[in-house]
Amino acid sequence: MPRKRDDQPTAKASSLQDLQERQAKSLADLERFQQLAADPKLSPRAAAAAHHLARSAAASVRLGEKALAYATPHPDPETEKTLSLYRSLQLPLPSLGQTPVAPPGEADA
Repeated sequence: MPRKRDDQPTAKASSLQDLQERQAKSLADLERFQQLAADPKLSPRAAAAAHHLARSAAASVRLGEKALAYATPHPDPETEKTLSLYRSLQLPLPSLGQTPVAPPGEADA
Protein backbone atom coordinates (compact mmCIF):
# COMPACT_ATOMS: atom_id res chain seq x y z
CA MET A 1 0.00 0.00 0.00
CA PRO A 2 1.55 3.37 -1.01
CA ARG A 3 2.32 5.83 1.74
CA LYS A 4 0.90 9.34 1.78
CA ARG A 5 3.40 12.11 1.25
CA ASP A 6 3.22 14.13 4.45
CA ASP A 7 6.59 15.78 3.84
CA GLN A 8 5.65 17.71 0.71
CA PRO A 9 6.08 21.23 2.21
CA THR A 10 9.48 20.19 3.54
CA ALA A 11 10.45 18.78 0.17
CA LYS A 12 9.40 22.00 -1.54
CA ALA A 13 11.39 24.08 0.95
CA SER A 14 14.50 21.94 0.50
CA SER A 15 14.07 22.16 -3.27
CA LEU A 16 13.94 25.95 -3.04
CA GLN A 17 17.01 25.94 -0.80
CA ASP A 18 18.80 23.67 -3.28
CA LEU A 19 17.96 26.07 -6.11
CA GLN A 20 19.28 29.00 -4.08
CA GLU A 21 22.53 27.14 -3.37
CA ARG A 22 22.93 26.28 -7.06
CA GLN A 23 22.28 29.91 -7.99
CA ALA A 24 24.92 31.11 -5.53
CA LYS A 25 27.44 28.64 -7.01
CA SER A 26 26.58 29.75 -10.55
CA LEU A 27 27.09 33.40 -9.60
CA ALA A 28 30.46 32.57 -8.03
CA ASP A 29 31.48 30.62 -11.15
CA LEU A 30 30.43 33.51 -13.38
CA GLU A 31 32.49 36.02 -11.42
CA ARG A 32 35.52 33.70 -11.33
CA PHE A 33 35.43 32.93 -15.08
CA GLN A 34 34.89 36.59 -16.01
CA GLN A 35 37.96 37.55 -13.97
CA LEU A 36 39.92 34.71 -15.52
CA ALA A 37 38.91 35.69 -19.07
CA ALA A 38 39.99 39.28 -18.43
CA ASP A 39 43.51 38.24 -17.35
CA PRO A 40 45.97 39.74 -19.88
CA LYS A 41 48.55 37.02 -19.11
CA LEU A 42 46.41 34.27 -20.66
CA SER A 43 47.17 32.89 -24.07
CA PRO A 44 44.49 33.61 -26.72
CA ARG A 45 43.36 29.99 -26.61
CA ALA A 46 43.06 29.97 -22.80
CA ALA A 47 41.26 33.35 -22.86
CA ALA A 48 38.77 32.00 -25.40
CA ALA A 49 38.15 28.92 -23.25
CA ALA A 50 37.64 31.12 -20.17
CA HIS A 51 35.26 33.32 -22.18
CA HIS A 52 33.20 30.27 -23.17
CA LEU A 53 33.11 29.11 -19.54
CA ALA A 54 31.94 32.59 -18.49
CA ARG A 55 29.16 32.50 -21.12
CA SER A 56 28.09 29.08 -19.88
CA ALA A 57 28.06 30.31 -16.28
CA ALA A 58 26.00 33.37 -17.32
CA ALA A 59 23.46 31.09 -19.01
CA SER A 60 23.33 28.99 -15.85
CA VAL A 61 22.64 32.13 -13.80
CA ARG A 62 19.79 33.15 -16.13
CA LEU A 63 18.24 29.67 -15.94
CA GLY A 64 18.66 29.68 -12.17
CA GLU A 65 16.80 32.99 -11.93
CA LYS A 66 13.94 31.50 -13.93
CA ALA A 67 13.90 28.36 -11.78
CA LEU A 68 13.82 30.42 -8.59
CA ALA A 69 11.01 32.59 -9.93
CA TYR A 70 9.10 29.44 -10.84
CA ALA A 71 9.67 27.72 -7.49
CA THR A 72 9.16 30.68 -5.16
CA PRO A 73 5.56 30.91 -3.95
CA HIS A 74 3.81 34.25 -4.35
CA PRO A 75 2.65 35.89 -1.10
CA ASP A 76 -0.83 36.60 -2.48
CA PRO A 77 -2.89 33.36 -2.34
CA GLU A 78 -5.05 34.26 -5.34
CA THR A 79 -2.02 35.03 -7.51
CA GLU A 80 -0.34 31.83 -6.32
CA LYS A 81 -3.46 29.89 -7.32
CA THR A 82 -3.28 31.39 -10.82
CA LEU A 83 0.44 30.70 -11.10
CA SER A 84 -0.10 27.10 -9.96
CA LEU A 85 -2.62 26.64 -12.73
CA TYR A 86 -0.14 27.97 -15.30
CA ARG A 87 2.54 25.63 -13.93
CA SER A 88 0.27 22.57 -13.99
CA LEU A 89 -0.71 23.30 -17.60
CA GLN A 90 2.96 23.98 -18.46
CA LEU A 91 2.14 27.42 -19.82
CA PRO A 92 4.61 30.31 -19.76
CA LEU A 93 4.13 32.27 -16.56
CA PRO A 94 2.57 35.73 -16.89
CA SER A 95 4.50 38.67 -15.53
CA LEU A 96 3.42 39.42 -11.97
CA GLY A 97 2.35 42.96 -12.84
CA GLN A 98 -0.41 41.92 -15.19
CA THR A 99 -3.40 39.65 -14.82
CA PRO A 100 -4.04 36.80 -17.25
CA VAL A 101 -6.16 37.78 -20.23
CA ALA A 102 -9.54 36.03 -20.48
CA PRO A 103 -10.36 34.39 -23.82
CA PRO A 104 -12.77 36.35 -26.07
CA GLY A 105 -16.36 35.99 -25.03
CA GLU A 106 -15.50 35.36 -21.36
CA ALA A 107 -14.61 38.94 -20.48
CA ASP A 108 -17.13 41.04 -18.58
CA ALA A 109 -18.90 43.41 -20.95
